Amino acid sequence: MSVLNRSDPHHAHAIRRLDEELVLWLTTVTVEGQPQPSPVWFLAEGEVLWIWSMPGAPKVRNLRANPRVSIALRTDEGGDDVVTFEGLAELPEGPRLDAVAAYVGKYDHEARRLDLAWPRLAEDYRQPIRVSLTRVRVDLVTD
Repeated sequence: MSVLNRSDPHHAHAIRRLDEELVLWLTTVTVEGQPQPSPVWFLAEGEVLWIWSMPGAPKVRNLRANPRVSIALRTDEGGDDVVTFEGLAELPEGPRLDAVAAYVGKYDHEARRLDLAWPRLAEDYRQPIRVSLTRVRVDLVTD
């Protein structure tokens, strides 16, 4: 069953937002049950989001215990244009982030701006996180 329906205007809006945004908030849950949001770079491929993390990061530990996540995109200045998702995360063996041309293309400007080298990023952020979207919520305020 598909989560995102391109013919639904709200879903089409959510897809556009995924294509345009540079950062999303990934929320995992600690073993104690505390939600833990983290801002992350990501790549959307249909109903799958790819995120790379440092292997020892709290979000990775959290995902090993509970693969359920929530995702939020930033709202507009008035707090409108709410786009959130739910999903299930996996921790696959690959690919390396610097081997994914679409990811490098999306973030090359930011990496250069921050004086970050791709080989170093790929070494530090070597744990891929693959999130399969299971639910979408879009709340648009229109006049």
